[in-house]
Amino acid sequence: MKCRPNWDRDAQYIEERIGWRIRGLLGKFGFTQSDIKDLEQEFRIDLIVRLKSFNPERAHRRTFISRIISNKAATLIESQKAQKRNFTRSGFSLNEEVPGSDGDVCSRLEQMEAADYKHRVFDRFICQSPRYELLIDLTAALPNLPSELRLICDLLSQGEKIVDVAARLRCSRATIYSRIEDIRQRFIREGLSP
Repeated sequence: MKCRPNWDRDAQYIEERIGWRIRGLLGKFGFTQSDIKDLEQEFRIDLIVRLKSFNPERAHRRTFISRIISNKAATLIESQKAQKRNFTRSGFSLNEEVPGSDGDVCSRLEQMEAADYKHRVFDRFICQSPRYELLIDLTAALPNLPSELRLICDLLSQGEKIVDVAARLRCSRATIYSRIEDIRQRFIREGLSP
């Protein structure tokens, strides 16, 4: 059993495509020069794994390779932009030492005023209370939906895109949009307002 697909026939093309994609990622989305080797490895591993499913009847080998590399680049960008890993967010430690108002050095926690602390910690939860009420209302209304509409709600609430839901249910996007409108009307009849 081979561990690697035959790289010989498309080795130069693969290296060019990976290099081109990596150059497009550098300096954007938090990728730096120090990430080049890691990115090359990520692309190659993904290519090795996915080339096993190549079907010459469906596409040309180079087209398949190009799509794998493009999709991997999109996945890497999406991963970098994920909320927890967002490279544009600047966090700080409450234990970090900063100059105080009187010129002395103190921790950021000591420097924060009580009102500022309350605003940062508690106001965030107060603003979310309508969301919790909506969640309670939805939990009561969902069991009244037919199973197909409930499945659409579940998939959309998990972050699935309309096109993915349509593909999964083997129907058109227009059908999904009409079902979403049906769900809205049912929720309105249940007393939930948009």
